[in-house]
Amino acid sequence: MKPSEAFYKFSQKEINGALLMRSVVSYSGYILPASLQHAPFDVYFGEGEDLTFYLFEDNENFELWCEENDQEQLFTGPFSGWDIVPHLRDSLQFLNINSEADHAFHYQNRQIPQLKKLAEAIAIETAMHDKARADEFFDRLKRYEDFKMLFRSGGETGMQLVLAPDNQGRKLIPIFTAEDSFQLFLDQMTPIIQKEVCSPYVMTRKGTELFAQLATIPADGVVFNPVGYARPKAFAMQFCNVIANHQA
Repeated sequence: MKPSEAFYKFSQKEINGALLMRSVVSYSGYILPASLQHAPFDVYFGEGEDLTFYLFEDNENFELWCEENDQEQLFTGPFSGWDIVPHLRDSLQFLNINSEADHAFHYQNRQIPQLKKLAEAIAIETAMHDKARADEFFDRLKRYEDFKMLFRSGGETGMQLVLAPDNQGRKLIPIFTAEDSFQLFLDQMTPIIQKEVCSPYVMTRKGTELFAQLATIPADGVVFNPVGYARPKAFAMQFCNVIANHQA
């Protein structure tokens, strides 16, 4: 989904802000304004105190910005959002998407950390489905510090790991790479957990800790983001041993 399409759906209340942000970060066709002040390119930032970074989803939106600002501008791209966002400056005041267009929107400085965290998650989710990037995927899994797991606490059994629903009856441990995917699962599972007179409890784990722990749990496998927003991916438990022993 293009950012402009996502923003329209957001304005119509068809999607929430979390899915809009995911659409922005996961888009892979961005054009960036650039200059030749330093070789090979310098990405263009706005002038003055309100430091702004500009992203355009296609040439049409970029050319509109050039016309409205009465300037000829070089550009570079295409780039994916998850490659760009981690490099945004901490001093950035605005991330502006499709500036000057009717569907323009922006994120402010206080939202940049959330964008960066999501970019890291999406990079993992993307590598997860690319066999050619297996080593990169393993490295990212070990380095990532924000995996989430869901437990139920209370009742007669105390603290228990919540398993992912599976129509084949397998014991699959759900792992979440981002807050939005976790929240989607939590919303579905909370009524079931509460019927058992229990409360949901989230646990955040670093990759180095997570896979060492998973390797000791008797289960059939793990499944990343089982209900969305990211594309689900399941692995046998042997996978956890491989990651636990992988040298990042």
